Amino acid sequence: MHVGFLLLQELEVNDVFVGALLVTDESGVPIEFKCTHAIKPTLIQRALYGDNLRPFIGVTLCGVPLYQSLKNEPDVIFIKQAFCLNLHLEVNADTVLVSRAGESLGTGELSHRDRMNSEGGFPPIIVTYHPDSKKSENDEVRELISQVFLNVDVLEPFDRISKSIEVLGRNDPLYR
Repeated sequence: MHVGFLLLQELEVNDVFVGALLVTDESGVPIEFKCTHAIKPTLIQRALYGDNLRPFIGVTLCGVPLYQSLKNEPDVIFIKQAFCLNLHLEVNADTVLVSRAGESLGTGELSHRDRMNSEGGFPPIIVTYHPDSKKSENDEVRELISQVFLNVDVLEPFDRISKSIEVLGRNDPLYR
């Protein structure tokens, strides 16, 4: 099984965004890592896109191209940012929002949620499915997540992605 982790990180120092997609096996071992060049919206773009800026960058400019560039397509993609949940509509992999149980996400309109406990001893998570997903799809995804959650804290790979982006930001002029 291949598992994806998509993160859109805003580098405040340079006012840029970087999207990254890590694909691991079900034990969390990296198989493939892709990231975008720095995306620096202009002041006009920020004004024109308004609240749609992050979803546009996260899904259209980062999520879809990163997914299409993969050699190893993931069975499920975990995301940490609710504004990227529409990636579910654009790719062949199941896409779910994950958070620690008890964290506030500001996603009141998203009602397709499950609390999941790990038999592997990791802290419980909340899984939020896209509102257009079907219950039968969600049941299949829940089974996939249960398998992964035995061996991997599904939020930990986001820390690895963030650290990798920070390293790129310090060492590659394209991220400045």
